[in-house]
Amino acid sequence: MFYKMNPKFKSYIRRFNSDKKNGYVYDMHVHTKYSRCSSMELEVLISLYKKLGFTGVAITDHGTIQGALKAKEYVEKNNIDFEIIIGAELSTQYGHILAYDIDPTLVNEVPKYHHRDIDDVVDFFKSKGCVVGIAHPYTFRVRKLNKIRDDNFIKKLDFVETFNRRNMIDYCNKLALKKAIKCNMAMTSGGDVHFYPEIGYAYTFSPIKDILKAIKEKKTFPNGFMKRDLISFARSGFTKRIPEVKRLNKEVKPEKKLEIKKSKMIKELKKNLNTEEKIKAEN
Repeated sequence: MFYKMNPKFKSYIRRFNSDKKNGYVYDMHVHTKYSRCSSMELEVLISLYKKLGFTGVAITDHGTIQGALKAKEYVEKNNIDFEIIIGAELSTQYGHILAYDIDPTLVNEVPKYHHRDIDDVVDFFKSKGCVVGIAHPYTFRVRKLNKIRDDNFIKKLDFVETFNRRNMIDYCNKLALKKAIKCNMAMTSGGDVHFYPEIGYAYTFSPIKDILKAIKEKKTFPNGFMKRDLISFARSGFTKRIPEVKRLNKEVKPEKKLEIKKSKMIKELKKNLNTEEKIKAEN
């Protein structure tokens, strides 16, 4: 496969495996079937991330924390050593805001701040003690540019997402990185994952097992690999209508869901994000 042979991808795998040993790795931007643009089941998502060695993920569905709450309940009920950060991605007139560490009692309040004025969104979640930042500030999807890229506005926040795997070109991520450095901001990386094959190509490294504290102390390090998967972008708008997705989303037992999806997904992920031994064998 191209990504398996790509030197940059080999470097990414080495760094990922090294960071797993020396600290903690999180994907800070993940969607589930509770976002209209995604179809991922919580049980399968958690299983795949755990198999790859991730410490945890931030569930950031659009305008809701229902998926994050159910994911947290699932790992606690089944005694799974995997961290779920309750988050949400909120749309504003200037772009998207990410909020982490949202209190479960705000489950009915969060949707009210989806598609709202950007200052209202930031002020509300900051007042509730959440960790708040910008998602993909230089993506082509951000059309109104005068606010979300303003230095004074950015400095009011806790972090900038400097790597987003769904950006069409890596130059957008480089611009976000430059802005974060200029404003002395904490940096995160997110896969912006909507479908299973996208899992594993972005992570945020934390030297401590408290990613939110690490963000506040500006100790995080973003990393990722730009796997350009245009099919995923094409599917985003009509996920629920695809026959295969409908079949996979049928109400069956979690064990059966894992049997259906793991076989293909795990094989693909193991080919790409395996161990350093596989890389050495190629050299």
